[in-house]
Amino acid sequence: MVLLSALFGAAASAWALFAGRYLPSIDLSNHLALISALAHGGETGATDYIERVFAPSPYLLFYAVTALFGQLVPVDVAAKLAFALSGSLLSLSAACLADATGRDPRLGALAPLALFSLSFGWGFASFVFSTPLFFFALAAHERLVAPAEDLTRREGLMALGAYALWVMLVFNGHGLLALALAFLVATRATSLSIAGLVRTRSRRALRPFALAAVGALPAAISMVPLIIGLERNPWREAGTRIEDAKLFIFEPLSRHLEGIGGNLLERGSPNHWLVMWGAVAWFGLALFLSIVAGALRREAPPNDRRSLGLETYALGLLVIYLAGPISVGAPVSAWLVYPRFGVLAGVALSILPRLSLRSWFGWLLIPAAFVLVGANAELNARHIRNFSNLAAHYDPVRRAIPPKTRVLALTVVPQGDFTNQHPALGSLYFYHMVDGASVTAYLFQMPVLPARVRVDHAPRAPFWKTPHLYEPRVHGVDFDYLVLRGPEIVERTRRAQLHDLVTEIDGWFVFKTKNPTPRPKD
Repeated sequence: MVLLSALFGAAASAWALFAGRYLPSIDLSNHLALISALAHGGETGATDYIERVFAPSPYLLFYAVTALFGQLVPVDVAAKLAFALSGSLLSLSAACLADATGRDPRLGALAPLALFSLSFGWGFASFVFSTPLFFFALAAHERLVAPAEDLTRREGLMALGAYALWVMLVFNGHGLLALALAFLVATRATSLSIAGLVRTRSRRALRPFALAAVGALPAAISMVPLIIGLERNPWREAGTRIEDAKLFIFEPLSRHLEGIGGNLLERGSPNHWLVMWGAVAWFGLALFLSIVAGALRREAPPNDRRSLGLETYALGLLVIYLAGPISVGAPVSAWLVYPRFGVLAGVALSILPRLSLRSWFGWLLIPAAFVLVGANAELNARHIRNFSNLAAHYDPVRRAIPPKTRVLALTVVPQGDFTNQHPALGSLYFYHMVDGASVTAYLFQMPVLPARVRVDHAPRAPFWKTPHLYEPRVHGVDFDYLVLRGPEIVERTRRAQLHDLVTEIDGWFVFKTKNPTPRPKD
């Protein structure tokens, strides 16, 4: 049944993801452009502007997996395959954590709901893809800190190796997940060590702490070069000052509670609330049945160390969501921090009930979980179809730009313009790199990415927050093609007489630069 749940999670996720050509994820297209450089940069000329770095770092895993799939299919399709894999792994990882903490692994059937979350809507692709690894790592830690007498030496070493592997994967998945994992593991190890000291007053009580530290050592060592580099050259978004950066920025608790729907599954339709209330009802029923089953069996609650493992992790995730920062300012900026952890707390809570699903309980709860996962997938499939219908207006523009070219796309339009119907419509130009263009303006320039823009080679472009300051004689000549939307910048380009109009498509004007600046040479 666990395997069936994983297959259903993959199928439901794929049903939604492949409902349309484009995903309504705001930052996703930017990541796809960089992954295209990682996968095909030598062929497209992207390596003239982008450095490919395969050293351990956050984001590496999603970029590498998608680039690998991208050798067989287009990169945007490869990303969908990676997300569908994540939908399947969410079920398996939740089942693994449930089993490691003394629960029925079949409870993981509800976990694929977490795929289409706030992080997916914003296009935090690496966070979405790596979330299952986070739960696998928690399960590995719980097995690692099992009482020593329950493990042979060989089993203990295997548990340590498995934990070290999952920690390394989480670090290479996303930095925020790595920090959350460190917080939860430290909390769990501390509670176990304190309890052991109270009982035995022996140094062996510190075993959980020692094991967690040793298991995390390979990942910690791999972080050193990255940390040193960030300390020497902290990354800040252009236009901000390092001295203005705050380590953490918090919001009042009321903001955490007010946004709970959007921080979970609500993606712009009241029908998402039906799914969320259905998930609450599912959890309530599972909890009620576990209480009834326990009373009928008249069993005492387990008192081994694992009995509070999942409770500790679930509480820790709730603390991150309810009291965590909205943004982190150093050494690398990150925002929308606590909202990302709402669905993770939901997954942990959903597997809390101590209930065997081998009985008729399973025939009730597992199909109900499938219904909720399927309904949520169909709701998101509708969003993807609707967005793809809007984004399809840009398809002729994509076809008008030849491969191996440099593209500057600018939009300066009033309210009510077509591109204002969805935030992701304003960043469709990154798909030119998916189609084989060498570079576009406004690629992410974070030093933790496996594909890093070479600042010394980057074509000149106006600051992304002030595209109206575009000057054809300065910015336009560094690119082979311009894709402009907005009467002022179009007229400015025409007056400069440095570009030929190729075509106009639904308000997008495509210009070809007459004498572009030469490509950089090393």
